[in-house]
Amino acid sequence: MAWGRGMKKSIKISFVVLLMVFLGLTGCDSSSDEACKSSGVNCAADNSTIQACCTNTNCRIVTGTQSFSCIGVENCTSAIDASFDFCNGASNVLSKTESDLTKMLLQEKIDNVFLKKSIDEMYIDLGNEVSQ
Repeated sequence: MAWGRGMKKSIKISFVVLLMVFLGLTGCDSSSDEACKSSGVNCAADNSTIQACCTNTNCRIVTGTQSFSCIGVENCTSAIDASFDFCNGASNVLSKTESDLTKMLLQEKIDNVFLKKSIDEMYIDLGNEVSQ
């Protein structure tokens, strides 16, 4: 059964709305300029929740015991796949559809964290310009 473009868009929008409503920002690494956000996705391999963490130049997927680096901030497909393979592991309890939706959710989470980080930096830069 092929999904129409409208159905895919609806699912993507639904996940974005859920992320905005249910998930808050927390700091991953207090010694760096990194912002993290919980995905709400459980990692069965280490009994943790997967987080998306970004600096201005790089993002990564973080579980309780593992970190999977993206290539910069735009290309996180391999990090998402690796984290999902680690977390889902041998249990493989999710269907293909659930797996695909979970991976989309993780990508949206990374996009949201990086966007928030960029907006925060713009406000800081604007504040510095106004104070001069």
